[in-house]
Amino acid sequence: MRDIKFRALDKTNKCMVYGDLLRAECNGNDYTYICQNPCISMMYDIDTSFIEVDECTVGQYTGIKDKNGVEVYDGDIIKMVIEYECSAIPKKGMITEVCFKNGSFGFSYSDNSFGNRLNDYGRTIVVIGNKHEKNYLKDIFKGK
Repeated sequence: MRDIKFRALDKTNKCMVYGDLLRAECNGNDYTYICQNPCISMMYDIDTSFIEVDECTVGQYTGIKDKNGVEVYDGDIIKMVIEYECSAIPKKGMITEVCFKNGSFGFSYSDNSFGNRLNDYGRTIVVIGNKHEKNYLKDIFKGK
């Protein structure tokens, strides 16, 4: 069984925070939070860090680590390097985005089609960033 974890961009500090996801509604307003230490909060009845995050930047952990041991999340920009001949992925590699579609984590091809079964490629991918933090990565992904 894989860990269920989330990350999102902190609305105040503009950096990624990791933990459990909490969505709440109050007086007709929707709020999205990342709770960084939920177990400590429940065990000791203390207030832990509930960080308000930008809902559009929420990404779930895929359960996969790249070839360097970095956790891969939905929304990550990855470089895939295949060591054998594969018609779908050029031998020199491909930069793409991790996404969730059709019940599984996969990646986007340049023609916007979906490559599923990301776990088949774990040893051949490297996380180079994510689509929410670095503007230059957005430009790379768009091919500019």
